[in-house]
Order: sequence, then structure tokens, then C-alpha cells
Amino acid sequence: MPAPPLRLDRRRLLGWGGALAAAGLVGCTAGPPAEPAPWQQRLRTATPGRPRRIAVLGDSVAFGSGSSSPKPLHSFVGVLRADLDRTYGAGGTGWLLLNQQQWPVTPQNRGWDPRLVVHGPVTKVAAGLFRRTCAALPDGGTDGARAHVELTAEGRTLTTLVLAQPGGRSQQLVSVDGGEPVALRNVVGGGPAPDVQPRGGRVPGHLVSEVDLGSPGTHTVRVWARGGPVHLVALGTTTGTAPYVVDGLAVAGESLETFLGPDDPARESFFGLPFVDTLAPDLLLVELGANDYNAGRPLDAVEADLRRLVARQQATGGDVALCFPPVSSPTLHRAGTPTYTDYTDRWSAVAADVDVGFCDLSRVWGDTFEEASAQQPPRYADLLHPSDAGAADLGTRVRAFLGL
Repeated sequence: MPAPPLRLDRRRLLGWGGALAAAGLVGCTAGPPAEPAPWQQRLRTATPGRPRRIAVLGDSVAFGSGSSSPKPLHSFVGVLRADLDRTYGAGGTGWLLLNQQQWPVTPQNRGWDPRLVVHGPVTKVAAGLFRRTCAALPDGGTDGARAHVELTAEGRTLTTLVLAQPGGRSQQLVSVDGGEPVALRNVVGGGPAPDVQPRGGRVPGHLVSEVDLGSPGTHTVRVWARGGPVHLVALGTTTGTAPYVVDGLAVAGESLETFLGPDDPARESFFGLPFVDTLAPDLLLVELGANDYNAGRPLDAVEADLRRLVARQQATGGDVALCFPPVSSPTLHRAGTPTYTDYTDRWSAVAADVDVGFCDLSRVWGDTFEEASAQQPPRYADLLHPSDAGAADLGTRVRAFLGL
């Protein structure tokens, strides 16, 4: 269904001046925009038959490190997803990364996303987004009881993303609600014939396969390996009944530097930019940069990374927008390195130069951390991470930025 007109009150506009201006809309002193920006117009063409995927590539702010568990519900990305689901209908989980911080299971991380279970001797491979989102599943046996990944969620279709093995006879198997397994391809060429062929993609080493879950509703799906290891990077569901799907591509502690990493042609498909090619969202919202600031990285180097990421997403034919989180405590700043304002000014300049939107959240709660942290209810859980109240506010603001 078409999205409703963008509505922003004056208070919100005052907090959104930079974002709206960079998005090609209006300055903070003007009235609501008469027309959405081109990228917003493209988002508004979404239908259940041709949904638009909105992916948030981010760090601990987008992951929800300061939010209550489950993170997919209380992070600002989770708030955005739930808000869109209430308006347009549930789109599914979107992509769920095999975030290596979630296993082995501990009391701290068990509640992060209880829909997702990693069971058995599953090991961590330095691959996937940020080199920390890849699970190596050993042979799980006939039913996966020895080792598996299991997801319980609403959807009509399950999609998996694995790193292809160079050869051999290994397969990835998927069962739905304990039914007979469906065999999916796990090797580049040869090997056993799969029940479902992977869909084509830009990166030969990435195998993306879809499994029909049989009916709408909540299902439990199990993924395991047979005949050799499966390197699972992500999985997720879609319902096919809603126009928007939100992908949470955030891992705590990460940055532009850790996403891109050093060039390594021998392992190019294992991490970094090739995943932008494979995931190819309709809109990539980049919420990275705060940890580059925390590390005191020089702005020119960070800008080069940012421009590489923007160009790669644009090359897929998708849109991209930038986002910078609320100002953090000055105690985190390293003397002699660029300031928070230096970073947000550079983000604004890059966004204007490459003609993409900029969702500048840095001063939405106040010009300084002291002012912002005085807001009630408290917007911060600590020196930098939004609380539940803060994440709820950011989710609302990001939706307004998207014009949905």
C-alpha cells in the first residue's frame, strides 16, 4: 500500500534540520516538505508483491547494547520494525546475522534474541559481516540433533546465506516444524543435487537459498550440515504480505574500519563489501562511525571508508543514507583527535557531496552530553548507548526520516 504523507511537527523539525537538508528536503526553519526526496519516493512504491528492504548496518547503538532484551524488540531498529509492522503488517524477521557474541550461551546473551538457538559444537569462523557473523556447523547427523541453528519466527519463506565450500559433497539441510528436511546447495559446483536451487547473485562464493515454509504463521526451522561443514552467515524470514522488511545488520563494538578491513583478494568474499553486493537492500542506512570516533581515527581515512561503502551500495542500484548517533560522553574523547562535531560535520559534507540522506541524531536530545543526559525519562543507559526510552525515541525519528 502507498505510504502516508510525511508529517513532522515543529519540535521534530528543529531536531531534524541537518537530516532533512541533506536528504534534499528542507532546512530546520521551514515547514514540512511538499515532496519527498527521490529515495523516499522509491521506498513508497513498496507493495507486498514487491517489498522494499531497509537494512541498518550498525554498531552497538543499532544493536541495542543499552536496551533491554530481546534486542530485536527494544533497539531502535526493533522499534522501527515494530512500528512499520503495526502500520503495514508484519514483514518477517529480515536477515538475522549469526552474531558470534551470542554463543556459547551465557546468562547475559541468552535473552538477546531468544528466537535464535545455536546448539552443539558450532564454531566461529573469522568471516561474515565484520568477520564475526559466521557459524561453522559440523555434520549434525540425520536430524541435526548433534549441531544446528534453530529459528522460531513468523514467516512464509525462510532464506539462508552461506559461504560456499570449494568442493566436496556437503549440504545444508532445513526442516520446518520437525518435518522432512529440504536439501540446499553448499558447494560452488558439483556435489549432491539440492532440492532447491540457490538464487543467482553477484558473489559466486555466497549461496542464498529460499525455503517455502508451507503456510503463513509462526514456524520453527532447523538448519544443519550433512557430509561436511556449513558456514552459515545469516538467515531470516519474510511473510510476503507486507511492503517493508527491516534487516538488522548491527554488531556491537564495530566500525567502518572493522567492516571494510584490509584488502585481501584471497578471501574477498568472506567479509566486508561483497556482503553489500549480496544483501543488496533497497535502502542501506549506515549507522557506523561512532567507534571510529572512539578510536580517534583521522577523518580523512574514515571518510575514504565511508565513501567506499556508499559507492558499493549505490553500485547495486539501491539507495543509501547515513546516520550518526546521539552525542556520547566527553570522557570517551581522545585528546588531540577529531571531536564528535568534527565527525558529524564530515558526515554532513559527504552526504551532501554524494547526494544521499543524512539522519543526524547527534544533537536531537541536546547540544552536549550533559544536556542530553538530563532528559527524562533518561535517554542513555550509560555513557553512549541509548536506553529503552532513548531507543524508542530514535526509532520514531528514523521512521520520520524515512518518510514512512
